[in-house]
Amino acid sequence: MSATASSGLTSTNTTIMAPQDNALYGRLNRRIHMDDIQALLHNHAADELLPVLVSLLQTDNKRVADNAAWIMTHFSDSVLVQNRIALLSLKPLCMQTADTTLRRLLMTLFERIYTPQAPLDIAFLNHCLDGIGNPSVPVGTRALYMKLAWQQCQLHTDLQAEMLALLHFMDRETDLSPAVACVRNHILKSTSRSKING
Repeated sequence: MSATASSGLTSTNTTIMAPQDNALYGRLNRRIHMDDIQALLHNHAADELLPVLVSLLQTDNKRVADNAAWIMTHFSDSVLVQNRIALLSLKPLCMQTADTTLRRLLMTLFERIYTPQAPLDIAFLNHCLDGIGNPSVPVGTRALYMKLAWQQCQLHTDLQAEMLALLHFMDRETDLSPAVACVRNHILKSTSRSKING
């Protein structure tokens, strides 16, 4: 995370372009680098920039949407938590998009703001569980599905049992990636420790 992203994003230029404005749209409609992201975070207040980026996620332009989501991942945790409601309203977009990059970036944001105490969203939980059980899902996304599903299941014994059964079923996969196996084993070990401590 960049230093500017974690420093409160003090604004030195509070004029933010509207989503349909060609200036900001055009800026994101090309390859961007960390220097570009740091400049945006330095020159604009987070509470002004984030809503514009959220609206740009709705565009049909894959590059613009992906770049907007990528920039959002560089906001500090405190900024993301403050905007939890707005960010979690993007769950339908995450579930419906065919853009695998956008889905992974959105899930990265969700993973940083989700807590076990969050209201249970059955549709989103089922989406995560379906992703866990699908070996064709990209590795990074599948690992995020496990993390998010487990956060949602922690306070619900019946849902925990369903997810643990799914994780054990993954033993049948002969080519389980190291990253997915690592997250899976971490969850299984945490449940074993809970049983011992309980």
